[in-house]
Amino acid sequence: MKVDDYSIQLSQRFKKQIPGSRRGFKDFLYHINKNRDYDAKILKVKVPKKRPKTISKEKIAILIDACSNLRDKFLIQLLWESGFRIGECLSLWLEDFIIDARKIDLKDRGELPNLADIKTVCSPRRIDVSDDLMNLYMDYVAEYHTDEVDTNHVFIKLSGKDKYQPMEYPDVASLFKRLREKTGIYVTHHMFRHSHFDTLRKQGWGFEKIKQRGGWSNVQTPMQIYSHPDEEEMRKDWEQAEKRMKLKNKTKENDKK
Repeated sequence: MKVDDYSIQLSQRFKKQIPGSRRGFKDFLYHINKNRDYDAKILKVKVPKKRPKTISKEKIAILIDACSNLRDKFLIQLLWESGFRIGECLSLWLEDFIIDARKIDLKDRGELPNLADIKTVCSPRRIDVSDDLMNLYMDYVAEYHTDEVDTNHVFIKLSGKDKYQPMEYPDVASLFKRLREKTGIYVTHHMFRHSHFDTLRKQGWGFEKIKQRGGWSNVQTPMQIYSHPDEEEMRKDWEQAEKRMKLKNKTKENDKK
């Protein structure tokens, strides 16, 4: 009778030896290693993708109220409403805001003094935004972009030795640390991007439109990130399906007769 040695670790039990000639790639030493045996996994388990972390509109409102100046309020609302990456926000210039049309024209200007990065060749894009965001932008510019400011960057430092210079990544990190300490809400700047596109998907936006607004190079990326419904959606959809699936109980109808 065959007796398995269960003292062998499970990870080793799901491996087998294969010759080098059957490996899925050829390195530059293939002619030497092709007769050597290698461990290969018999069973490959896919790690399930987690839903991206998002933040509710109620919490975003609390964070905006907790901001101590118009610049920070505007940045938070911009992150939420545009779905921009933080590097894209920091790369914006004043002339990128088309006020009458309520649009923002994100451009690639190469290397910038604050090292802001728009990430990909597909990032440049023009998006629609609300009147509220444009009004907040104009209020912010009117208050802080005075004659003392000598930069086209929208987001600038408001204090310190580099006052009125373009805002940088460490400045954003400090802002979010202050907001977490003040409100008790755990939040990162990228959660706003996830929240923005998850909301659009729930509102019926197709992934091709989401791809274009988000600046992705292919539609597969937003599909992989945002195509997973949450428990609340599943519950609501089931309630609708339950009504259609309910069977008529003929036994009870006959009992009444």
